[in-house]
Amino acid sequence: RANERGEFPLNCIYVQVTSALRMFKRVIRVPCRTIINVFPDLQQVSHYTLLARSNRLNALGVRRIRRVGQDNEFERLRDYSRDDHYRTVDWRATARHSKLIVRDFQSNQNQRVIFLVDCGRMMTNHSEGHTYLDHAFNAMLMLSHVALTQGDSVGLICFSDRIHKFIPPGSGKKHLNRLLHASFDEFPEMVESRYDEAFQYLARRSNRRALVILITNVIDEVNSQQIQSYMQSASTRHLPISVLLRDHEMFNAANQRNDIFKSAAAAEILNWRHQVISSLEQQGIRALDVYPEDLTAPLVNQYLEIKARHLL
Repeated sequence: RANERGEFPLNCIYVQVTSALRMFKRVIRVPCRTIINVFPDLQQVSHYTLLARSNRLNALGVRRIRRVGQDNEFERLRDYSRDDHYRTVDWRATARHSKLIVRDFQSNQNQRVIFLVDCGRMMTNHSEGHTYLDHAFNAMLMLSHVALTQGDSVGLICFSDRIHKFIPPGSGKKHLNRLLHASFDEFPEMVESRYDEAFQYLARRSNRRALVILITNVIDEVNSQQIQSYMQSASTRHLPISVLLRDHEMFNAANQRNDIFKSAAAAEILNWRHQVISSLEQQGIRALDVYPEDLTAPLVNQYLEIKARHLL
């Protein structure tokens, strides 16, 4: 069983053959030179679909966001949930079914979501047995599934000190497979990430307004200043979200009492990090400060809130 995604060579297979009378077994080695592609586990996507059908997305930490105003097109009737506004209740359907039924309206469709995923050295860190990049791709695929289901288009830019891959924004169920095939063999590299390359490439490739989601990990002032500068520049055309992944070791070190100097140094870095996030938010740029393994639900909630408030 493969423990990580990517391409793996298969040189042979072993076949166990049982005799006609079941008296003995023989193992035969069969040469079989091929490449096996191992993809990320999409069980979470299937789980999301099942919970969405039963109106239980809160089990994944996904909140139902109350819409500001209404979209024009009626989509369906469904069971009432706690966060629904009373104005959406369909009283005729409620009387027929003897339970509260609400009207769902179709959200704005054919909008764009573009991911900028950092594949540089800071994404080589591990959390719960996976690299930060693994967690980033898992969250990207989940939100892509949600956005494609909503009728939006999703694109992807993978970068480090250069552009690795670009998947133009596309829609439809098959597009999730394109994103999956584009990301399954991407691994973090021990190089400094070039945010200028990523945002300049984005400017050349995407003229239409989009929700731009940068997923990265930064602990130095030079790169943080670059992120603030390029995110601010991108905000004139797009709606940017900056995802800054937390480092478990750094946060744990700040709480250590047996090593005062290490704790003080970590606390200083965390204070600087908080200032960076506050600066982004003051510029009107949304920022997520989360541990890698906890990224999926907050990211989906951000997207749903933006859609509900018609910000895109």
